[in-house]
Amino acid sequence: MNNKFLAIATVAVAAVAIILAIGIFGISDGQEADKAKVMYAADDVKIDKSILTAAGEGKVMAKPDRATINMGVQIDDKDAKTAQTQNAQKMDAVVKKLKALGISDEDIKTSQYNVFPQYDYSEDKSTLRGYQVVNMVNVTIKDTAKLGDIIDQATQAGANRMDSIAFTISEPDKYYNEAIAKAIEQAKEKANVMANTAGVKIKATINVSETTAGYQPVYDMGGMEYAKDLATTAAAPTPIASGQLEVKANVVVTFEIQ
Repeated sequence: MNNKFLAIATVAVAAVAIILAIGIFGISDGQEADKAKVMYAADDVKIDKSILTAAGEGKVMAKPDRATINMGVQIDDKDAKTAQTQNAQKMDAVVKKLKALGISDEDIKTSQYNVFPQYDYSEDKSTLRGYQVVNMVNVTIKDTAKLGDIIDQATQAGANRMDSIAFTISEPDKYYNEAIAKAIEQAKEKANVMANTAGVKIKATINVSETTAGYQPVYDMGGMEYAKDLATTAAAPTPIASGQLEVKANVVVTFEIQ
């Protein structure tokens, strides 16, 4: 009886050992298979390309067709209310003149309105001497040929403050696209020189990216900061020169070589 029981126990232990061994080796084999599959997948997507990178810059000159200018009225008076009233009257006349010259409401925007107390300082003491009222509007002028005449007529209507003029273009994308095309062509020319010198050939364009873009408005600061009494002293129409705007584009182009 004991011998029979011992034999059965021995068989059971052996069976368990076999099952465990199969499970262990089965898992190990599966892991190795999965690892092999991952390595194979990685080899499938591996990119092994030789590249050449070149930068290019394109420039296009454009004549400005728009201008913006800050203009307005400054009144100084001992009494704040008097200064505000006089300022409002003159500013109303200026705005009416601008509209009569064909400038629309949407192109006339208030940019500043301030009432400043004015003091005299002496021996560490301050004495109020009056008030300064400043009312400024930002005016967009869509015909730069009329700019000088608009400044003169606004001054005659009562404007005595003229800040800097900014010249811009109404279709910047048109010129910028031209600049991009020039920048890419320059990058290609550089790449060809480098490839020929290095003894390789350009196979394809892989990537094109912008690095900097746009243009800066041209500002005319001369003689515009304060135009008080300009209407009575000007002997000729105000000359305004808009010059040229430089529209610039910079790109970096990556090429595949062989």
